[in-house]
Amino acid sequence: MRRRPRSSPAPAAPAPGALPIDTHRARVLEHIHQHQVTILVGETGCGKSSRVPVMLLEDPPAPDQPPRRLFIAQPRRIAAEALYRRLQAALGRLVGLR
Repeated sequence: MRRRPRSSPAPAAPAPGALPIDTHRARVLEHIHQHQVTILVGETGCGKSSRVPVMLLEDPPAPDQPPRRLFIAQPRRIAAEALYRRLQAALGRLVGLR
């Protein structure tokens, strides 16, 4: 089987305690900055829900952009509440739950 050449280098192995999405931080943020809509697909537990909101809040908006506001939807209320508690603990600041 012949392999296609890669357009970008493979991501580095995650550090201990890191989640798989962490190795793609720069690529995720770049795509979000360049596109109005971004859909992330990954295995359960890779960090889509817990790490990406933190990435976005830690990455300051450009001076000509308004402050960031994130809306995260979860298919089940229990998952939404668990995510709320994890983000609030990780960020140590105001995170809303409705």
